[in-house]
Amino acid sequence: MFERLKLDMSKVYPTLVVSTMSSGKSTLINALVGTDLLPSMNRACTAKAVAVLDNDLKTQFAIHAVDENGNYSYIEQATKQVIAEYNKSNKTSEMVVEGEIQGIRNSKKSMLLIDTPGINNGMDSAHEMITRQVLEDYSEGLILYVINAQQIGTNDDSLFLTYIAQKLKESPEFSILFAVNKMDLIDPERENPEELIENCKNYIESKGISAPIIIPISAVSALLFKKVLQNQPLSKKEERDFIKNYRQFRRKGFSLQDYVDLLRGGTLSERIEIGGEIYKRAQIYAALENTGISFLEKQMDEIMTKSFHMSAPKISFIKENDNPDMASKKETQVNKEGDKDMVKVQISYNPYTVRTDLLINGKKMNEEVSPLSYINGRRLQEWIEPRENWPGIFKTLRTSVGDGQITIEFTGTSGDFQDVVYAKDNFGTQCFSKIELIHKNKETAQNSDPYSKIIKLKELYQELQEGPVEEFKTPDIQKNFEAAMDSEFKIVVIAPMSSGKSTLINAIIGRDILPAVNQATTAVITEIKDNDNLQDFIANADDKYGNNVVENQKATKELISELNYRKDPNDPEGKEALIHLVKLEGPIPGLPSDVLSTVFVDTPGGNNFQNKEHELMMDESINDENKSLILYVFNGAQLGTNDSNIILKKIANAMKNSTNGKQSRDRFLFVANRMDEYDTEKEKYEDVIEHTILEQLKHCGITEPNLFLGSAQTAKLIRMLENGEQLSKNERLNLRTLVECFNSKECMLSKYASLSTSVKNELEKKAEQYAEMGKKIREKNDTKEPNESEYKAAEINSGIPAIELAIKEYLEKYAIAIKIKTAHDTFMKKVIERNMINNCEAEWAKSQESFDAIKEELQQKQEKYDYSKKQEEFRDKVEHIELDTQFIENEKAIIIQKIDKLGCDGDDEIELEKADYYLEKFRQDVFSIGEEAKEVLDNAFNNGVLAVCQIIIQEYSQYIQELNQDGVFNVGNYDMRQTEVYENFNLKKVDDLLGEQYKDTKDVLTGQRREKVKGLRAGIARLFGKEKAFGVEAYKTINIYTKKEFVNIKKLKQDQITEIQHSFDKEIKENIEYTEEKVGDLKKLTMDKLNGLSIMVKEQLDEINELLVSQEELEKKVAANAEKAKWIEDFMKKVDDLLTV
Repeated sequence: MFERLKLDMSKVYPTLVVSTMSSGKSTLINALVGTDLLPSMNRACTAKAVAVLDNDLKTQFAIHAVDENGNYSYIEQATKQVIAEYNKSNKTSEMVVEGEIQGIRNSKKSMLLIDTPGINNGMDSAHEMITRQVLEDYSEGLILYVINAQQIGTNDDSLFLTYIAQKLKESPEFSILFAVNKMDLIDPERENPEELIENCKNYIESKGISAPIIIPISAVSALLFKKVLQNQPLSKKEERDFIKNYRQFRRKGFSLQDYVDLLRGGTLSERIEIGGEIYKRAQIYAALENTGISFLEKQMDEIMTKSFHMSAPKISFIKENDNPDMASKKETQVNKEGDKDMVKVQISYNPYTVRTDLLINGKKMNEEVSPLSYINGRRLQEWIEPRENWPGIFKTLRTSVGDGQITIEFTGTSGDFQDVVYAKDNFGTQCFSKIELIHKNKETAQNSDPYSKIIKLKELYQELQEGPVEEFKTPDIQKNFEAAMDSEFKIVVIAPMSSGKSTLINAIIGRDILPAVNQATTAVITEIKDNDNLQDFIANADDKYGNNVVENQKATKELISELNYRKDPNDPEGKEALIHLVKLEGPIPGLPSDVLSTVFVDTPGGNNFQNKEHELMMDESINDENKSLILYVFNGAQLGTNDSNIILKKIANAMKNSTNGKQSRDRFLFVANRMDEYDTEKEKYEDVIEHTILEQLKHCGITEPNLFLGSAQTAKLIRMLENGEQLSKNERLNLRTLVECFNSKECMLSKYASLSTSVKNELEKKAEQYAEMGKKIREKNDTKEPNESEYKAAEINSGIPAIELAIKEYLEKYAIAIKIKTAHDTFMKKVIERNMINNCEAEWAKSQESFDAIKEELQQKQEKYDYSKKQEEFRDKVEHIELDTQFIENEKAIIIQKIDKLGCDGDDEIELEKADYYLEKFRQDVFSIGEEAKEVLDNAFNNGVLAVCQIIIQEYSQYIQELNQDGVFNVGNYDMRQTEVYENFNLKKVDDLLGEQYKDTKDVLTGQRREKVKGLRAGIARLFGKEKAFGVEAYKTINIYTKKEFVNIKKLKQDQITEIQHSFDKEIKENIEYTEEKVGDLKKLTMDKLNGLSIMVKEQLDEINELLVSQEELEKKVAANAEKAKWIEDFMKKVDDLLTV
């Protein structure tokens, strides 16, 4: 490297600083350098390897750079901004920053610190290639491997460490140091640092690196302390962090021996003011030493210098006169298009009954012929925007009324109105020249409380059970109602490791119960059920053998942590978790448990799938759109890793394939956590959202996300304090800093939430009021300690209340509405049927003439009812519907092409010592292709089945419509479609047809016996799984000249690929056959429905005939049932009034 700069490599000692993303690698180099020099590359950019050359004779840092044409550029004073621009520029070829690295002495060689890009950037594979190229360019020196203390053992890190271990075997002249960074985030009162380092040691040794030197550090603390000691300016956030970290690392008994050379800037007794507080220089030095940076510097210095004497070697770069045109250049310029009459449309939508009424200029649509009839019986989110075979409400309205101006009066809930507004803005303006949108019942909708509707619905059900009509008291009705009311709604929280997932749940429940698992351990799934009747949380747990190990114990963090780490004694490797599931139950603030049984599910980190059941559980949750809300939590500065991209692509796939319209997007909340770690004076939240978060979500196929910025730690600590929980010393320091941060206007995270403007404005207004009150209280009491008002302001600005409001909005809009609809239908279908029959009987009994007329109509229909010809036509159409396998074959061919390419890449033979890494890399590549194959082929199969279902539904709907037009379902006012039995034959959606017909058998673990998982996804997982073993013995050869053992890696890979391809082809063939069987089952089910419908109509006609014995008998029956009929009408009115929106 650095050949173009003509850097004399014989005079430098290369130190390669490597890590995965967001380990604090650049911050560590800045800490060693002693100033904020190198930018942290959290966003996707074309990063390069940047080197810092130690030169003790330099009083400031300078930049040497060469562009792609060989033009040299020199900048006398390097800044973070200039380095960032050079780093991003595609024109810059090489760059070295030269200056004094304070803790390292110049010797016969100068240290060259090389900052490499994070290797697991999922947006740009060039990052990994650059880092590996740097490693390949050197055969000696020092590798400084930086590990995030909160992310030990991720998939990405594991593969990279395997590569590093291989590099050390190849190049024994290389030394290695491990810096476990971000130790300031580890609370020694909550977590054991010694245990963490021991786990880290075991992890490193498991990768083949023996006796690793591990140094725990806090790079950010060291950097801040050095900046203060050198009188460098701090931002407000840096001032807050300095105060917190100083208190954290300051302790008695310290030595300044290692920092003699740093004392040139002032005396030990000098006093420095930071944030209104006075600090002695000697005390800051003591705190600096405790960050671990001094020991790291000594180790680096010792490795480099050994017996070298102190000197400043002369390093020559391209001289400026070598390129006269560039001699005076101080900075490289980096490059960075008359209307129709107004139509009035009235739409009334009730989410509790899923009923939509639509009027155009005061007239109802003709349901028999209007394309708008599609909206009947469907949720608003299914018809508000375009879908597969539905152009959307606005385009369909244009077809019906033309493309002029329309006024839409909407009656419905506030949440549903917001969806209409969304559809108008995104689709309506393309269809009409002008749209005026009015929320007719705005005031009553805002005051409506869906939770109270459930309580009143329970009361009405009880009234029904105590009423005079016995047919409403059957065991089936009672069982179905109780099941509907007791059903659980899950809020599943998924995330890569170190995103603050458990911290977020702790913040929401207001207790510090769930442990943060920072190491790659086999964690268990934990469910937290809301129960406001309990004072504390209780815990229950079963092991994987079905034994109860914890029963109704008070839940504590220690207990849950112990259950997480408990290993199966029958596992010979001691890795598998013993506990299958931990269940917690207790009060969750802000969510009423008397109307909705809400359960939070804490899943293991998404990039730590040592247990495949966890991955299956996560996949199931992502795809189960009717029973769960998903919170995807990610570190706001670390979204684009390979591991996080795998999860995000699963989410994007679920959104794409949903049959529930807009709800498929609403059910995913994306939470950018740990936003308190950003310095808003250096990078504004708006820029982070636009250039980092949205860009990387879009890269994974997610557009228009429901995005929330958060600081879960802030809300958790404040709520712990409110609940009287004891805070550790670190937590108290952290809380004070966070409260100060989130009492400033620059850190109001709620204003970036995906909520309505009015809701966000209300949150901002409250936060500002609390912050102002807190400021006055602090000034009055002359104290620096936070007060209750400041806590309130910080809690709101942490963004967590905004997330809670979004959860509540979703529950009200979907979960509660669906629950009310389900509970309502368990008894009201029967009530509506009885009311319809009562009305018919009253009408028929009025006179002999009415009775005779209906009797004659019934007789004609019984005589003429023969639809065997129509049935045969329909049967013939259904029989000719086939599964289209072409798309499946196309996707299969693409996957096989990618597998083939794996066998062509790389060398034919490699040394045996290198085999571990290459096999691990090959395994990872195979796994990645398998992950992609699961998604695309699952889509292909599902889309094929869905397409078949859609055609069947269309044909069936057409058949029903023809029967309806022929009057088959009506005899007078008697409407068979209002009977309970008709619902069994009412196929309107694909889901109605699929039901239980198209479900895979899931992986089940019972004791030590594992059943083979059935289904495409599971089959591919078996073929492409990470646990797949590749033996090398059969591929070993010995070079007779060098006596070295080699592995024929190409043949090994090709043999494995041939085996995978053969099995893959067989798996696809079996799944096509399996799917075709399912399609046959669906066709048979449809014909069964058709036959059942025919039988139902005949039976209904017979039942009507039984009612029509004589007009006199019917008249007596109506009179006898008059009281009951009146009671039913009154009861129906109460239900209608309750569910009115």
